[in-house]
Amino acid sequence: MDDEAHVALFEESIKASNRTTHAVRALTKFIVYEAAYTLAVVVLLGIALVPTFALEEPWWVLVFMAAVLAIAGLFHSFSSAFGELNASEVRWGVLPKSLRRSAPGVEETAMPSKKPAAEREASEIDAFEKRSRAERAKYERLYGITYD
Repeated sequence: MDDEAHVALFEESIKASNRTTHAVRALTKFIVYEAAYTLAVVVLLGIALVPTFALEEPWWVLVFMAAVLAIAGLFHSFSSAFGELNASEVRWGVLPKSLRRSAPGVEETAMPSKKPAAEREASEIDAFEKRSRAERAKYERLYGITYD
């Protein structure tokens, strides 16, 4: 296996690690923000319902504020989590054009090249095949697979 294949494997490994990190960060961010907003809502409701112990009406202004805070917190938690998830997006430039699938709203991130389209496509496929062969060889060595 040549150095170029090793470099490609290392780059793909780093990219996969970054995508995973962002996805885990998104989940953690959502949970932490929701826990903080929920705690604030519970405290507000606790304060608002204190008069009910004396058989009086609760403080409806605080109940309303708690409901608004709960809704705002939910929107903020989702928006921050999805913002972080967008950072973990798979970059379509990894695959050659013939293997990419187009999805609505997904932009390709491959940098445009000055080469003709056919030559560029051939070089992308060759690079992809090299990375695939290198990865296959790695797993064959890892699991002791032989073809004797």
